[in-house]
Amino acid sequence: MENFRDLGGIISNDGRFVKKNYFFRSANLDNITQEDRALLKKLNIKSIIDYRSDIESKNNIEIEGVDIIRIPAMNFDSDNYVKFGSIEEMIKNMATDKRAYEFLKNRYYQLPLKNKAYHKLVEIVRTPEKLPVINHCMAGKDRTGFGSALILMILGVSRENIMIDYLKSNVYADLEIDKLFKKIPELNKYDRESLNYIFGVNEDYINESFKSIDENYGGTEKYLKNEFNFTNKEIEEIRKTYLDEK
Repeated sequence: MENFRDLGGIISNDGRFVKKNYFFRSANLDNITQEDRALLKKLNIKSIIDYRSDIESKNNIEIEGVDIIRIPAMNFDSDNYVKFGSIEEMIKNMATDKRAYEFLKNRYYQLPLKNKAYHKLVEIVRTPEKLPVINHCMAGKDRTGFGSALILMILGVSRENIMIDYLKSNVYADLEIDKLFKKIPELNKYDRESLNYIFGVNEDYINESFKSIDENYGGTEKYLKNEFNFTNKEIEEIRKTYLDEK
């Protein structure tokens, strides 16, 4: 599993820490190994939510004892210039004129708004018997980045600390870009910054989601209440369950 990590250990606004072994994030699980399966069994994973679209999802994997749900979180199909063919075709379409940067900023703004995928994620978070959960997409950075941010918002983590976890995906992205340069030498004609816009994450991206929450709902607290019908009592109970003093 690539770009896989536990959200446990992140500090919340009140000084408590997210408990380990409940909330995980990852890139796609299409090439899951027997060792990966053994790890998921050891972690007692109960749910996996996959944010990919039909055109991205190649394998419908099954894992014993795990409820796997796929609900697309981002609409690619209606876009005119995003082509999901070869890596070369995608880069050709997205690496010029900051197309990837503008495309993703636009999509990040839309992610928090009436998104069925994230409503399903919240349903899982609300249901103890459905945890632990892995949320993932293709590279585990954009749709998963916001999904993980949403979990952390529910748990009372600041945007600053959400950003720290979010940017960790760039470590994985750097490795992927290095692999691509070796595998496809022709890509050397593109500068690394352009590829970072495609394969990495950027503060500007997730900040668009925060901006959307602020402009459309008036902040995180109102977003959680108005979009997902959370009450103060329910949020308090969730935090009591999944936050630790140390």
